[in-house]
Amino acid sequence: MAYSPRQSSGLFSGLVLIIFGALLLMHEYRGFELGRLFTHWWPLLIIALGLIKLYERTAGARYVQPGAARITGGINLGNSYPFDLDVAPMKVPADSRITVRGMHGDISVRPGEGAEIRVSGKTNVHGWTERDAEKLGKPVSVEIAQNGDGYDIRPTGLRGNDERIGVDMDITVPPQSAVTIRNDKGDVSVSDMAEPVTINNGDGDVDVRDSGDDVSIEARKGDIRVSDTKGNVKLEGRGGQVDVISATG
Repeated sequence: MAYSPRQSSGLFSGLVLIIFGALLLMHEYRGFELGRLFTHWWPLLIIALGLIKLYERTAGARYVQPGAARITGGINLGNSYPFDLDVAPMKVPADSRITVRGMHGDISVRPGEGAEIRVSGKTNVHGWTERDAEKLGKPVSVEIAQNGDGYDIRPTGLRGNDERIGVDMDITVPPQSAVTIRNDKGDVSVSDMAEPVTINNGDGDVDVRDSGDDVSIEARKGDIRVSDTKGNVKLEGRGGQVDVISATG
C-alpha cells in the first residue's frame, strides 16, 4: 500500500520548548532547583507532556485541519492516513450479476471496457502515528470472488466492525452487469449501467445516474438522487431529501 503523507502540527514541540525554557529561567533567577524536579517530581513532567499532546490533538480537530485528530463518540482517535488499494482485475462474463458488500467507505460503480471487474481506491486508517495506521491497515484489501453464478466484491482483513478503518472503492464492471450494492456507512454512486441497479445503504447519500433499467434503493439515512433512468424507480426507507429527475419507467 502506498502512503499519502499528511503534515502534522508543530504545536507539541513548541510547547515543550516553552516549558523547558521557563524551568531553566526559574533555575537561573529564582533559585529553583531543577535537579530536585527531575529526582522527585519527574512523573509530573510525563503528565504535563501527555496533556500537551492531548491538547494538540483536540485543537487540530476543532479547526478541522486535514488529517487532524478527532475525538467523537469514542470511535476515531488520531490522524487519518490514506493507503492505495492494490487489487488484481478479474475476467468475468459480460452479463454477470455483481454484488458489492461495503462496510465503512464510499462506493462508486460504473461500466468499464471489456468483460472484467476492476477495483481501485483507498483504505483510510485512523491512528496516532503513520506506523500505527500502517500496521492496522496493512492486512486490509479488497477481494473479487465468484459466488455461484455471480461475483462478490468486498473488503477483507477487517477486524469486525472497526470504525477506525474505511475502504473507499472505485469499481468498473461490464456494462451489461446487474449490480447490487450493500453498504453500512458511506456515499454510493452508480452511473451509466444498462441493467437493474439495487442499493441498500445505511448512512450516506445515494446517487444513480443514466440507468438503462430499473433502480431500487433502500436507504436509512442520507439524501437520494436518481436522474435520467429508463426503468422503474423504487425507493424505501427514511432517507433525507429525495430527487427523482427524468425517470421514464
